[in-house]
This record gives sequence, C-alpha cells and structure tokens, in this order.
Amino acid sequence: YYVGVYGWCTPDSYVNDWEADGPCSYAKNTVYNVTVDIYPLDSAQCTDQHLIYKPSPSLTKIKSGDVITGVVPVNQYIYYTIDVPDPCETLNIWIGDSDHPDYTVPELAVGKWPNTRPTMDNLEWTSYNWAYQNLTISAWDADFDGGYVCGPNKNSICSYTIGVVGYSSNSSFKSVKFTMKVSLTPQHKIFGVPQLHQTIAPNGMNQYAFCVRSKSDVVAELVSWNTLQASQCPNSYSSLEMVVSKFNPVATSSDLVWRLGHGDTQSNAVYLLNNDADTRLGSYYLNVWGYCTNSSTCTNVARCGAPCSNLQKSQYSLVVSNNVVYDATADQKTYLGSCPTSAATTTTTSSSSSSNDKNGLSEGAKAGIAIAVIVFVLAIIAFVVYFCLYKNKGYSNANSVISGDGKNSELTKITAVGIPDDQSV
Repeated sequence: YYVGVYGWCTPDSYVNDWEADGPCSYAKNTVYNVTVDIYPLDSAQCTDQHLIYKPSPSLTKIKSGDVITGVVPVNQYIYYTIDVPDPCETLNIWIGDSDHPDYTVPELAVGKWPNTRPTMDNLEWTSYNWAYQNLTISAWDADFDGGYVCGPNKNSICSYTIGVVGYSSNSSFKSVKFTMKVSLTPQHKIFGVPQLHQTIAPNGMNQYAFCVRSKSDVVAELVSWNTLQASQCPNSYSSLEMVVSKFNPVATSSDLVWRLGHGDTQSNAVYLLNNDADTRLGSYYLNVWGYCTNSSTCTNVARCGAPCSNLQKSQYSLVVSNNVVYDATADQKTYLGSCPTSAATTTTTSSSSSSNDKNGLSEGAKAGIAIAVIVFVLAIIAFVVYFCLYKNKGYSNANSVISGDGKNSELTKITAVGIPDDQSV
C-alpha cells in the first residue's frame, strides 16, 4: 500500500480568509504525522490454508452461442464451465423450458475460481425468478474478470462454473427438464468512440464507462473550453472535473480515483499507464462533474471556476483511446469547433460581435479601438463648443470677427461680450 500526502494550498494572491483558505506561504510551517498500525488477528482466527476445490473431470465445457438441453434431478446439480478470454465481455445465461412450470423450475448457481462447485448456499451470481431465469453478469461488474488474470497465479484464463439445480414445489416430481442458452457480448462502450458535443447541468454528473481489452497505455481526454479560453469564450468556458474509477460507477473526487480537477487547465487528460500497478485490463467508470460557481459570488475565475450560467451554452467531448499523444488546441477544434457566444439583444450588437469574432481581434486591439472612439467623440464636442462660442459672438456683436493673424485678441473680446442669459453651450 502507498500513503501519499499532498500539500494542498491556496496561492496567497487568491486568499480571502487567511484562517480558512490555507495560504501557500503557510505550507513551509506545516508539520504533520503519519501513523500506520497493523493489528494481527489472534492465532485462533488466522489460518495460512486457502480453501481449494479439487478440479473435477465431469465438468462439461461450453462456449458462447451454445444451447444445452437436459434433465436435472430435483435438489441436485449439473455443472458446466465457460471460459471468458476477453475482459470486455458480458455473460448472459438464460434457462427455462420446464415440463411442469407450475411446480418445477431450473435454477442457476454461478461461481468463479476457486468456487468450482457453486450451490445455492455459496453462489456468487444467480437469478431469482419463476419459470425461467435470465442472468446477465456485466463486464462492468467489479467481481467479473475476463482474460488471463485468474487462477492461483493470476495468469490463467478466467473460467466460470454454471450450476443447474432442479427445484420442485411438489414432491411427486423427481426431475426438471431445462434448456439453457449462453452468450458473451463485447462491451467497450466509449473506448475508441469519441463522445461529442456533450452537455451537463450545473454541479451535475454525467456517467460513462469504457473497457480496456489489451495491455497498453490508455488516455482519457476531456476536451472543453476551459478557463484558459475565458477571454475568447467568456459566456461558454467551463471548469469541469473528471474522475476515473476501477470499481465505483458513481465515483466522485472524494473517492479513490484518477482525477482531473477543475483547476487543471494546463492538462486535460488522465493517463492509465500499462506499467502502473493500479491499472488492469477490464472495465473502468468515467464520470464528469459540472463544477461551477454562482455568477454573483465568483470574483476570480482562476480560483472559483466558471459561472454556472456558462454551462447552458458550454459543451465538452470525451476521447478515450490507447493513443497517448494529443494536442489540446487541435482537439478543441476537431471535437468542439468554435466556442459559442451569447446571443445579443439587438441586431446591431450581434453583428458587431460576430464581426469581431471572425476578425479575431485581441483584447489590446479592442481597447485601442475604444480609446480612438473616445478621442474622436471628444474632438467633436470640442468642435461644437468652439463653433457655438464663435457663432454666439456673431449674434452679440455682428461687427466683431476673428483676426486673420491668429492672435487671441478677439477671443478676449468674446469673453468680454459674454453670452446672453437665455443661451447655453
């Protein structure tokens, strides 16, 4: 087992509450203890002997697609075994067709090594129904393995024993007729199949699953417009989280998972490396969390994430494959396209916004245009004031004109004449 201690902290520039936010400048003063205790069982409770079932040559081997008919004595078992060579397959067993369905029924007891003789008392899977049983053991079941990872050395093909037992509610019936059908169905789900243009509710969770059938490095990539694109996509960027779990279909960031946090803007992928002791062939669960913050409370997107209102216009895509080389910028264009912008309230504003997006104006260019417009407006105001002053002088003193030599003597005269009380500039 490995115990990891992570020095989480809040950058000082983002700290609002120095007592609660955990400033990074405090981390160097942090002292902690790690204690691991092992409590051995009393010798009377402990044994070194594992339960071992002796193999029996009487087991009949069957394969996917087989249809088996037979007769089983009441309260006795007939056993079959089936190999599951692929870790990404779901096993389905259907059994029925009793001659006397009102009184007799064939039942199932399924086990895996070392339980090669499952009964109704020690079975691992069964289906409780009357007249027929329809049992599906999913590839996503944490206890159901496929491939060559079973047996005492974890290197043998995974085999499952199917026990058929006869049940009767009437003692006059001594046997039960049955027909059994078995099948294995591939279950890869999203592996190698990009999930495009996904949407998510604020603080909601979307659940996915994928299956790894061969030994290789696997990358699970979350493609979204994140906080790095906040200026380009102000109304549609997001701060999503993604977790990958081997066993828990509803796993969150609080569970034992591989995690892509909402603050991980520089990385948008989780790697499952073949040489990692925690990875394995078989099924995984992938969940996306719509992390966001109330727009009215978010003062710094780098710290609190995207506004929840953005998720109404935001999309993301998921790509799970054994290709560990990816380009975040290129993948955004490939799997998302251009980021959506909010709809404008007037046609003029919408046209202007669309034009700016097409021209790709930077924030600095937009600021320069704004300054130029302000200067232009001020120049017009100055001209109007200048014009009105001289026009007013003409009304006050028709004989006064501006000197052609550029001297300001006439301006002094205007000031002296003044502006009538019923006029204003």
